[in-house]
Amino acid sequence: MTPAIHVDHLNKTFAKKSALVDLELTVATGEMVALIGASGSGKSTLLRHLAGLACCDKSNGGSVKVLGREVQASGRLNGKVRRLRADIGYIFQQFNLVNRLSVLDNVLLGCLGRMPRWRGNLGLFNAEEKQFAMESLARVGLADLASQRASTLSGGQQQRLVIARTIAVEPEVLLLDEPCSALDPISTLKVEELIYELKSKFTIVIVTHNMQQAARVSDYTAFMYMGKLVEFGDTDTLFTNPAKKQTEDYITGRYG
Repeated sequence: MTPAIHVDHLNKTFAKKSALVDLELTVATGEMVALIGASGSGKSTLLRHLAGLACCDKSNGGSVKVLGREVQASGRLNGKVRRLRADIGYIFQQFNLVNRLSVLDNVLLGCLGRMPRWRGNLGLFNAEEKQFAMESLARVGLADLASQRASTLSGGQQQRLVIARTIAVEPEVLLLDEPCSALDPISTLKVEELIYELKSKFTIVIVTHNMQQAARVSDYTAFMYMGKLVEFGDTDTLFTNPAKKQTEDYITGRYG
């Protein structure tokens, strides 16, 4: 079976400084992988490459395939790359919501690329399309707040709304960049529970600085340091019996 994600000898430099170094990673379909490591280790840079947001240029080399297709592009985007990127949901640290719009309209706004009836007015969506958006809200526990403005939601609710907007376009891969970094512990728990439920439908890669979070939600964990993938393995083994001393030093708090 073709893996959901395959990274082959990926390198990336910024201002002559290496951000990713000969990185290789394979994620099977349906797996959930946590990327851990200190700030500056390359986790978010890798995630941007997986999302196709870091185009090929002379500063990087290697291959990044998602769903069996090369996701990186040089120059203008072609139709195949655009369609592939529609199958990849990317959730940033910031909520990126339109606060003046309702919860439902924020989901509809995120669905424009998959809803061809749109003609510049959110009110032109038909009942079936709105019902589809409502189903996404129901999956994250926000259906009863559909008519409220996004600005009235708590931080945890806003993050769940972002997830609803992302999964409404029916991607196959979800990429999450520290989705709980700005949330309180109770909201974090609710978002974690949601992410754990989504494991049954999506291939997920999550960047987190919270090692307890990685241990709670992921199947596999990748430990990165200075742009290099130091160790990758099933989460239980990596946290209880790491193969590399560098991994052990990080997870036991000796540095990081």
